[in-house]
Amino acid sequence: MKIICCGDWHIRATPTKFRTSEYYDQMLTKIKYIMNFAIENSIFIVLQPGDFFDSPDIPNRVFVDIIKSIGPAVVHVVFGQHDTKHRRTEDTALAVFIESEAVELLTDKPTTYDERKVVDIYGSSWGESIPIVVNPKHYNILVLHKMIVKDKPLFPDQKNYINSTDFAESLLNYDLVVSGDNHNSFSYLPEDAQLPSIVNCGSLMRMTTAQYDHKPCFWVVDTITEGVKKYVIPILPTIEVFKEEAIEIKERDEKMEAFIRTLDDTKLTTQLSFEANAQELLATTKMKSSVGRLINGFIKDYYSQEKP
Repeated sequence: MKIICCGDWHIRATPTKFRTSEYYDQMLTKIKYIMNFAIENSIFIVLQPGDFFDSPDIPNRVFVDIIKSIGPAVVHVVFGQHDTKHRRTEDTALAVFIESEAVELLTDKPTTYDERKVVDIYGSSWGESIPIVVNPKHYNILVLHKMIVKDKPLFPDQKNYINSTDFAESLLNYDLVVSGDNHNSFSYLPEDAQLPSIVNCGSLMRMTTAQYDHKPCFWVVDTITEGVKKYVIPILPTIEVFKEEAIEIKERDEKMEAFIRTLDDTKLTTQLSFEANAQELLATTKMKSSVGRLINGFIKDYYSQEKP
């Protein structure tokens, strides 16, 4: 049996801050691409690891478009933080989707398929604990929304994350992990057969300027051979889907990051945050006031400009 593994879809009706007006149509096109691939390859199970929607409230027309796009596939989901309202799952767009049976919620009780090999699929929504495997002899899949990174934090001062190796080594009796929350695509495919593989597709869309080079993808797992394969989703050139000012911001940030790297790193300390280190450099390094203002502006924008 083959299963498609996706990333965060973040379905929304409007473009993110720096995307052009084609965002919605491109989002639907990508979902349809995945579902058409499923039909053409006789795959009828799709796993989606949370942040199915970008917010708990979605216009009715989006509901209709997504139901049409999904088609005959069975889409199994968990809740991501964007799917919740005030940390609750009730009265949310995804809850309505689940109740209407447009998608199926995965929980700590396994959803079982038996096609030449018994496959148990468990779910761990955002903030939930990891389910305990019922039968280690089955092929066990965990779908969860948790910040797992390849091998290092995604940005300075990142908290509440775990690297892929540590997470894999902490699991018992799982064969595959499909993770969401990290918008960057990566995989962890260990040589040790006792450890689970991890596939993290990242976000379906290039949502921010930080994702200029992001290539949306999905993975297909063959539960018989236990192999996994990555498929890249076709995308338009970056310059066609981001607003002009986004390109200018991206170039500015790249120059500033390169400048900061040239500063004397002996003045930095791991006990200070990225912002504190930058402020320390401003206080101890002789530089033009215009440069100082530029760095302060970069720090201010660093945590705020990429909010969708």
